[in-house]
Amino acid sequence: MRSLQQFWSMRRIGEARVTLVRLGPMRLWLARAEKEWGFASEQGEPGAIMDIAQVPEDVVPDKLEWQNTLFHEAPREFLLRPVTPDRPVVIKPEHAIQIPPGESGRFFALLPVFIQVVVVMKKKELVLGTVSSLRPSDTWFGTPYEGDLAYSLPDRASLDLEALKPLPYQIVTPFEIQNKSEEFLVFEKLCLRPQYTGLYSGVRHLWSSVVRIQHEGFFKSTHVRYATTQPDYEEGLMQVAQPLKREDKGLHRLTFGTSFSRDIIFAK
Repeated sequence: MRSLQQFWSMRRIGEARVTLVRLGPMRLWLARAEKEWGFASEQGEPGAIMDIAQVPEDVVPDKLEWQNTLFHEAPREFLLRPVTPDRPVVIKPEHAIQIPPGESGRFFALLPVFIQVVVVMKKKELVLGTVSSLRPSDTWFGTPYEGDLAYSLPDRASLDLEALKPLPYQIVTPFEIQNKSEEFLVFEKLCLRPQYTGLYSGVRHLWSSVVRIQHEGFFKSTHVRYATTQPDYEEGLMQVAQPLKREDKGLHRLTFGTSFSRDIIFAK
């Protein structure tokens, strides 16, 4: 497959064969019967592979755990939709970075993409389930009394995008940190909610919209803004997913209120 953008197009499942989807470490098996759809996934070694192929049933591993859905007549058309992780993510730079008062920096983080299996029935979409391309480690961000169940990312954030070398199953998330406080800000880790970003597909990997973080001080509010437009680091990007969550009025008050420390917290 020459371009990752081909990965997200509508497809028709083959007859009497199994569809094998490979994206980095993810192996996603799709099968259809007259009244049933099923999928199962497993993980291998990370890499740059991305393809979709029809394979004989006898090559399917025996110990897969299938998730099946019954229909009066199972649909034939399907698509794979990339989405962001379903939890907050904890992002760390390679080394702690000081940001003086009034200064700012733009960083890039790599998030593993999650994949929705979507079938199309009479022009309506039905999500059968979601699988992760690479299962991140679980972590807790916060105090023993208050915080968030999150994912710990295996890759460190960087100021240099080229140093990251993103792979097809990864989402490049650009985020800006602006220190509006009167003291040095030490960036050692932060908790970010990617569910409010849109996704865009390039030729070789995915992008999220830009996240802008304005730090006012540890005893003041932290403002976080999620861009609604595509990033400008690659030409010809194709939007492939809307944000999983929207910034409604309630969230807007939370984002720009003093209680936002529950949403994104800088910590040592």
